[in-house]
Amino acid sequence: MTATPFFYWLRRKVRPLTRALQFFLINSYYHDGKSQDLIYGTGCSFNNAIFNTASGKIYIGDSVIFGYSVMVLTGKHQFVEGRRISLNTNECSKQEVPLSGYDIQIGDGSWVSSGAILIGNAKVGKNSIVCAGAVVTKRFSDYSIIAGCPAVQIGSTLNL
Repeated sequence: MTATPFFYWLRRKVRPLTRALQFFLINSYYHDGKSQDLIYGTGCSFNNAIFNTASGKIYIGDSVIFGYSVMVLTGKHQFVEGRRISLNTNECSKQEVPLSGYDIQIGDGSWVSSGAILIGNAKVGKNSIVCAGAVVTKRFSDYSIIAGCPAVQIGSTLNL
């Protein structure tokens, strides 16, 4: 069965629109929290990253590249005697999610690879690489190559 000329005409008209929509969906990000708590520099590429600023601010330097499906999460739940506060009937009056104190910093020129997760109080120094699937829970200096779960420094970008 051959396609009709109308089908070819329609495909030529629709293709640019679908490409623009794909570009927007892939190169955008999702942010949960106060908009002023997500601070980023110029030339950043987000590739559908997720940012949660429930318990702190996220500072992103200039020219930072995020791979696909990166999560940057400041949110943290409070626990009392091994249970979340909302599940502990004796502690209902306390706030379960702290509002500050779990800031995340990502330095200029860094690359956070696909599937990486950065959790509150994490810091990635300038010109660093966070490898795919790494779970960053602590602070790393400039020029670090970071990998693992939990993440550790496995090298330096100065040697590349």
